Amino acid sequence: MMQEQNDTSVINQNEIARSEKTATDVAMMLSEIIASGEIGPDKRIGTERELAQRFGITRNLLRGALSILEESGTIKREKGRNGGTYLNDKRLERDLSSIVGLPQLLKSQGMVAGTRVIRTALTEADAIVANQLCISIGDYIFEITRIRLGNGVPISLEHMILPADRFPGLLDRPLGGSIYELLASQYNVKPLEATERIEVRPAEPSEAQILSVSEESPLFFVTRITKDVDGQPFELSHDLFRTDRVLIYVKSFGST
Repeated sequence: MMQEQNDTSVINQNEIARSEKTATDVAMMLSEIIASGEIGPDKRIGTERELAQRFGITRNLLRGALSILEESGTIKREKGRNGGTYLNDKRLERDLSSIVGLPQLLKSQGMVAGTRVIRTALTEADAIVANQLCISIGDYIFEITRIRLGNGVPISLEHMILPADRFPGLLDRPLGGSIYELLASQYNVKPLEATERIEVRPAEPSEAQILSVSEESPLFFVTRITKDVDGQPFELSHDLFRTDRVLIYVKSFGST
């Protein structure tokens, strides 16, 4: 008898958990799966039955969550024999006329941002880095290498270098979001000006593997030096962007 009561209690708890979930909750859970890279581009995210069973929800609730993601541009639905629910494979549009963190940029265009931190290090600045960051040769610097994802798809490989003495304890903080927002909130350092140099070069074998492209595929290679409101450089970055996933443009204004 006691076992039956315990089983009933578990069932009731599960029912309560189901009833407390909303379409927004489920949409957020799906977004987390997408951001992790578990689902690749142009792949079905699963049938309604599979997803409903996975989250322990009704199909009506699931449809509400899918509608939220469709309206935001994260997924697309196609009808017909080969139809289904897929990730939206649209390209990210990056305007070089403004300094915006990649997560904010992805969100503004209806895409789910994801990050994988693959390396952090405390090293010493060589002559080139010291010159670009206006520090002395041998000064300590932080190096942060991350893969950035849009809708679960790798879109860029970032290698950021920052002077360590300006940002004590930085590597102990969460590095999965916008570094600019982190520097502004924790160190009161905000970007005012960025100089970026853009080239196109073929992907090396290791880069191709990380970004899920073929070797020799063209990549945007962007070198960026960012200065704060006092004109002091605080960031040197070398970023690689997939040309099939990112569109780079600049706004220009004529004289009046």
